[in-house]
This record gives sequence, C-alpha cells and structure tokens, in this order.
Amino acid sequence: MPLSHLRPHLRGNSRDRVRRARLPGRKTLALLAGAGTLFYGTSAGADLDAPAFPDPLPPGVMEATYEVYSGGFQALTLQLRYDGSADERYDARFHARSDGFLSNFFTFRLDSEAEGRRTEEGLAPTAFRTEARWQDNDPRSVALTYGPDGTVSAEVVPPPEEDERSLVPEDARRGTLDPISAVVHLMEASTRAGICSGEARIFDGRRRLDVVARSLGSAVLEERSYAVYSGRAQVCRISLEPVTGFWEGEERQERYPAEVRVFLAEVEAGRPALPVRVEMDIVARGAVRAHLTDLRIGRQAAER
Repeated sequence: MPLSHLRPHLRGNSRDRVRRARLPGRKTLALLAGAGTLFYGTSAGADLDAPAFPDPLPPGVMEATYEVYSGGFQALTLQLRYDGSADERYDARFHARSDGFLSNFFTFRLDSEAEGRRTEEGLAPTAFRTEARWQDNDPRSVALTYGPDGTVSAEVVPPPEEDERSLVPEDARRGTLDPISAVVHLMEASTRAGICSGEARIFDGRRRLDVVARSLGSAVLEERSYAVYSGRAQVCRISLEPVTGFWEGEERQERYPAEVRVFLAEVEAGRPALPVRVEMDIVARGAVRAHLTDLRIGRQAAER
C-alpha cells in the first residue's frame, strides 16, 4: 500500500503529532515502555531532552511514531527507526518518552538499539543496548552481546539480585533474541507469509519469555483524527509466556498482559508490514492503546 493511503490531513508534512491531556502513574509508564519495546541506544548520563535519533533520516530507513494511551489518557510517545531492506545487516532503534501534561510532573525516557545479521536460519543479533532514565533516579541499563555458539552475555544495572529478580541461567539465554530483534523478526516473518505468524524466544537482560504470533484474520481500521492509517490490516494475537526473571505473584499479573493485539499493514509496497495499532488489557491498569501517528521514510537525495 503506497504512502498516499496514509491520512492526508495531518498538519504540516505529516510530521506534527496530536497532543492531548494525560495522567497515568509512574509504574504504568515503565510498563507501557516495556511493552512498546516488545512490540534504540544512549550512554549513561544522556540528556532526557536530547533528540531520539540523529538526523537526517538515512535513505530507505523507516521511522514510525506512536502515541500510547492508558485509561483514555496519553502516557507515552514511542518511536521506531528501522532499516527494512533485505541486506544481510539489520539495525533497529526504539525510543519512548513521557509526553504532554504528564511531563510537567516527572520525565521518563527509554532508548534501545539492536543490530545483527540476517541468516538462512533467521535473525542473529550481535548486540543490544538499552537505558531507561527517570529524572530523579539513576539509569537502568542492559548491554547484551552474542557469541557465535548462541551464548548471550549480559551487563545489567542494577543487577537482578538487587532488583528482586531471579537470575536467568545461561542455558535459558542460549539462542534467544533481544526484544527489538524479536519485533523485527515477527514483522518480517508476517510480511513474507502474508499473514501474521511467527514465534520468538526473548531475553531482555532481566527476563526470559516466549512469544507466539497467531492470525486473527483481518479488519478494516476506520479513519480517526489521531491516527495516520486507515484501511485493511492483519490482526495478530501476540501471546506472552513468562519463563523466568519476572516478579512473582499478583505484582506480575498486574504489570504484564497475557496477550497483545497488533494490527499490521504494509504502508508502502515492497516494505515490511508495520504495526499501525496495538491493543492490550492489563489488570489494574485498564485498556492500553497505541496508534501510529506519523511515518517518515528516508529518500535518496534525488527524490527530495
């Protein structure tokens, strides 16, 4: 589907973002950012107000922006920058930040980046980095490196034992994908199949979980003032199965959804399908919705 099918009435050149009143809590923000990752990188001490990604947008790279609502209030802005070409190498970056009225009370920022290779067996990540920052807290960070034999080494701050989590053993890490590589894998697998499909074993430095994507058919998304895409989309049910490294009991049930519904659409012919809407329901948090509100694709200099 060409970009001309995106909503044409956005202000400016489809760059301006809709702003609305918001007010969920701090725990909800951390959860929503984590869920968004499952769906790029900064160093310690990064400026909370620094730009998400360097400009200009490289040729062929897609940058998608999402607004996340919890209980009817906007909680976060998410951005995904992804090279969807079929080259051997891949690189994807993810950025999340508190937004709007909520930012008057406290500021949250998450930056992650994954890189690796495409192989006949699938994606093979080589490195993953992430950092989450609150304005009044020390950064929380993870750096993963991948060995040729499938082993995964993790540098985690704070370490799991100081975070009231169990340590994920080495054998449970072996052959896993980081969260961003898992998203890329599911998008590309679903695009190739023409229907939502795929599964992934994920280790994010603290938690191990299994993810399975299954098709729920297709749906037509109606035109909305807060979203840039309308039209037919594939509906995916993403089932999340915690393995180890999670908080236990009621706390875990409240913070993590059992499944996520993702609406995928090819917004430009020849490029991988992107999430255009994400929905989930979380105990004690209510309905969470994310909508694609902006999309940019880097063009060759002659096309500008």
